[in-house]
Amino acid sequence: MKLTYRPTEERDLPECVRLVQHGPAPPGAADRLLHVWCALRTRDALNSAVMEDQERPAGRRLVHFGASVFVTDDFAREVRARPRPCLSDVVLDRILAGHSPVLDAPAIRHANTGGGLNVFVLHVGMAAALDPDERQAVLARAPDTFFLVHQGFRLKEILLQYEDEGPQRFAEAGGFQWRDRASGLLGLTREEARARPGAYAGRLFAYEPPRLGFGAREQQILQRALLGETDAETAEALHLATDTVKARWRGIYGRVAERAPELLPQGEGADLKRGAEKRRHLLHYLRHHPEELRPV
Repeated sequence: MKLTYRPTEERDLPECVRLVQHGPAPPGAADRLLHVWCALRTRDALNSAVMEDQERPAGRRLVHFGASVFVTDDFAREVRARPRPCLSDVVLDRILAGHSPVLDAPAIRHANTGGGLNVFVLHVGMAAALDPDERQAVLARAPDTFFLVHQGFRLKEILLQYEDEGPQRFAEAGGFQWRDRASGLLGLTREEARARPGAYAGRLFAYEPPRLGFGAREQQILQRALLGETDAETAEALHLATDTVKARWRGIYGRVAERAPELLPQGEGADLKRGAEKRRHLLHYLRHHPEELRPV
């Protein structure tokens, strides 16, 4: 296997439904799930990543999918006080009934700047046709996909629920604590993570305030650059003119030069260095400081 991972794109979602729903499902369940995911994505309320096996044929490469949401303090307290099976279905039912416990983009920005965010893992799926060694390899890389979409946020609690023993063992080994074994509920708080500094999952709670203060449109450009996209590819994906993308890069470099000039090439003639060199310096910094690309 040649495993890679990236944020989920809207085009991935139908295949992700198949990863989550193994075997027969109630009529309309797939459409319901897809509808909720798309609605959450539209509101910037879904944190999601996919894992691909690049050795598989195009169109059949997805082997793992994970999606989480940020939930209200009240819902997190309810889950801790009354754990029960199928909490993802509870969340979906409440969303469709108009009583969603999921934070929207403004609430996420507010909590990320203030007291912190509660993560609830909404769905996890894995390809069914994996042999034991392949399944082990996918499970071993799954935490990396979770870090991709959560590191850099100001987190205060993570809650997840697994039915299978394999994911449960990996979560427990990473530092998660049992909340309720009968329902498969595990969790980790900021305080628990600090008490176990060597735990892998504890790194998710390490937080630094951003220095650069990028706007949402600038963050969008930078996130796509970190995936290796060219300006032309970014322009096409965001339905922008290439000149607009280049103008945003100029704004990005201007902001960095004002607030943290040491992040850009220095020395004689540095102002003449464009494109690849400036971008390389900045993206190197951002790979180690994801908080710069989170909403505040």
